[in-house]
Amino acid sequence: MNFLMPILGLIALVYLTGGWIGIPESYRLTVALVVGGILGVLGTIGIIIDKKSAEDEKKSIPFTVTRNVSPTLMQEDLQILPLKPSRLIIHYQDGKNEETERTIHPQQIEYRIAPNGLPDIAYLTAYCELRKQPRTFRVDRIEAAYDADTGEVIPNIPAALWRQTGKMLNI
Repeated sequence: MNFLMPILGLIALVYLTGGWIGIPESYRLTVALVVGGILGVLGTIGIIIDKKSAEDEKKSIPFTVTRNVSPTLMQEDLQILPLKPSRLIIHYQDGKNEETERTIHPQQIEYRIAPNGLPDIAYLTAYCELRKQPRTFRVDRIEAAYDADTGEVIPNIPAALWRQTGKMLNI
């Protein structure tokens, strides 16, 4: 809608200049509307491209995941955020270095704000279908994740979890 007023102005300008350059009055309105329509289509395409690139930038927001840090050292400054309902398949490596595939229903994350100002997601609490009870997973031990409904690969697990909180980053 931001481009609508300039296009109406251009339509009026084309209509007026059409008279100056000798376009008959019966064709001026048609010419002005066609030119305005073309500009409207180009403006819409530009907005769609802008929105797409903004979405791509959101997906590539960097997140930190602390690896090999004792959980007890971090627990005192962790904050909790609930997640929107979803279903994921994860490949999880436990403390014994055994990898399992689990279907989970994420419920909440525990995070802190790292010194660089980005969220550092330490834990994910989710209902685990394998264990038939809620479990807490260390995010740095999630080797891979997929959307259980679509099979889509989730390349940046912390970013995907953060998006499910609905909370915006103040970068």
